[in-house]
Amino acid sequence: MSWGAWTMAMTTCSTPEFVDEQRSRIRQCDTGFQSQQEDCYPNTAGFTSDGWYGFTNGYEYKYISTTATYEAHTSACSDMDSTARLATVAAKSGDLSSFDGSEMGVPDGTIYFVGGSDSITEDTWIFQDSVVQTTSDITTWATGEPNTPAEDCLVWLLEVSSLNGLADGGCATSYTAMCERPIA
Repeated sequence: MSWGAWTMAMTTCSTPEFVDEQRSRIRQCDTGFQSQQEDCYPNTAGFTSDGWYGFTNGYEYKYISTTATYEAHTSACSDMDSTARLATVAAKSGDLSSFDGSEMGVPDGTIYFVGGSDSITEDTWIFQDSVVQTTSDITTWATGEPNTPAEDCLVWLLEVSSLNGLADGGCATSYTAMCERPIA
């Protein structure tokens, strides 16, 4: 394939219309309307028409660039979509380190809230999808984290002093945030 053809194909596949079409195919697969298995697993990476970024893990993400507290961002995510929450699936799996900052609009050096807290019991993290993990169960910690018992909310460090991964952050501190919702 020529460079020009490849560039045109990549541009077409990342348009909101293309991504919306792929989401529709996934819905059809889930309801049994697709007979060809290969049609049921399209590439959904890219922005949707409503500004969410489809990722290949079955979830879509939206970055909130304004800073606010953990509680405020939790509300902001659910206000955007009733199925949305602060990112949990990608935080636990490490998928957040796979996102390209230029595609998501997240610059290197950013710290943003994700959906988990150990405010009830220290070192027992309750994620917004109701999964409970201890500090030692979580494998996506940035080097040296968690490091402060008084910091009870999870944040993601994106290339902060060469660190990538989860960290403990202050719930009342203002950071940006990453919301997550299942692909509809």
